[in-house]
Amino acid sequence: MSLYEQRGKTGREAESLASQYLEKRGCRIVERNFTTPKAEIDIIARHGDCLCFVEVRSQTGRYVRDAAMTVNWTKQQKIITGARMYLARHGLQNSESRFDVISVQFAVNDGVLEPADIKWLKGAFRLGDNARSSRYVW
Repeated sequence: MSLYEQRGKTGREAESLASQYLEKRGCRIVERNFTTPKAEIDIIARHGDCLCFVEVRSQTGRYVRDAAMTVNWTKQQKIITGARMYLARHGLQNSESRFDVISVQFAVNDGVLEPADIKWLKGAFRLGDNARSSRYVW
């Protein structure tokens, strides 16, 4: 299996784990892998009255840094663009919404990937955020 194929498989596994994680915490998954010509949103979920646009990040091996920190300003803008398109398409422009990041850390044990840790950062960024005002310092 090529590195590209392995990364895709790991990403899909991380998205499945993130969906299960959210459901166990009371979220209802509305859609997975919502795509537009300019953006993709990994998970769209309902958490109470709030519509959550969730970016899933994964990392394998030793903890170097939180994978959520890799959601830079450019990626945020793509997610925001996709969210705006989703809200408009479904007539939900006035709905409460937020942008979350789920970080899935995998460990490698005897050549097998195993989920080691999952973190959910609610409200990781907002509409109009820039690199200086996001919750993380990039």
